[in-house]
Amino acid sequence: MPAYGGGRWLEDGTPAVAEGILQAALAPGTPLMMIEIRHVGNHGPAPDGAMTRPPGPFLGHAVGLGATLAQRASLDQALETVWAAAATVDTGRAAPPFAEGQRSPGSPLSPGGQSRLAAIRSAIDPHGIIRTARI
Repeated sequence: MPAYGGGRWLEDGTPAVAEGILQAALAPGTPLMMIEIRHVGNHGPAPDGAMTRPPGPFLGHAVGLGATLAQRASLDQALETVWAAAATVDTGRAAPPFAEGQRSPGSPLSPGGQSRLAAIRSAIDPHGIIRTARI
């Protein structure tokens, strides 16, 4: 299926924020086919590392059919509306595995984590031989 969508890490919010996100996703004529607000947070111990626990206690994920350029443009607008409704709880970090069809899925890492990863890549692969599809 030519899916097109996105995912964002979200902080705790109020029921009104969740309702606003869902109302944006359910607007009349929306091309979105699925939206979820998934609880993923926990308080268990986590080892030290770049990203050893989710960047937020919730994952927002929205997706639709993007087989044509017109459908993709419509979906981009719908996704912008959903993420605008989530702006007060958005951590500023993307969820790349949920960025269906996106050329630039964003990063789940903090700016410090991104710098650390760049330094490690430079030290291990100074000639840029190893390529990744995401982040």
